[in-house]
Amino acid sequence: MSEGERDQQRLHGWPDWDTSVLEARARLAFDPAWTPAPGAKQSPDYLRWRHTVELRRLLAEGQRAVIQLHLPDRFRDYWLACFLAPYQRDGLAAIRDPVPSGDIMDKRVFPPPIALWFEAGIDASTAPAKLVIEGPAALASSALLRLAERRALDARRRAGFPKQHPLTRSRQIGPALENRARARAEPNPRREQAVRRARALCQRGEKASTIATTLGKSNYTVSVGTVRRWVKDLPSRGKGT
Repeated sequence: MSEGERDQQRLHGWPDWDTSVLEARARLAFDPAWTPAPGAKQSPDYLRWRHTVELRRLLAEGQRAVIQLHLPDRFRDYWLACFLAPYQRDGLAAIRDPVPSGDIMDKRVFPPPIALWFEAGIDASTAPAKLVIEGPAALASSALLRLAERRALDARRRAGFPKQHPLTRSRQIGPALENRARARAEPNPRREQAVRRARALCQRGEKASTIATTLGKSNYTVSVGTVRRWVKDLPSRGKGT
């Protein structure tokens, strides 16, 4: 299996992608069964739909989709190919390259490489500067976020900024932020147990750094700063480093 096929399977394993295609088809009253096979003549239904729906409306739907999905603009062409392809019926191999005339080329198309699924940039309007990453949380991984960060830093260096790392804080925007907030609001038994243990150790006089190390040995990794937040309402004893 090629890299393109693996990326394609991962993208379509995300329900929101196919949902965006189906919703747009409903808005534009399109049936992918009308789409001609590669090299075949366009059917009357397909021709009628093309003459009824202006190309700019279809392009606007593609742009709407990538914005709502928090994906880079480079996904739009692939989304348009998915819109026209009967891939729910015939499989992902049915996603072929459409041309402006409405014909379909006998060439498979794939989403952008997975390394480009997240956008990143340096927000220098604040001090300290911030790394801003945007993309769908459901597709996020540490490796992808590191690649996005590296691209942002490389772009900053190419623009003539100093070589040293410019960030003392970073943030991630888009649905990832919303999902993280929801996750924090849900009960987490392991976290609650770690908080209780940290507070008990603090009351016994243990320092925050020692508490963090102790929890790490119990397979619950936590920073010293987080431990301090957990015990900040307790007497000052044990809160030092």
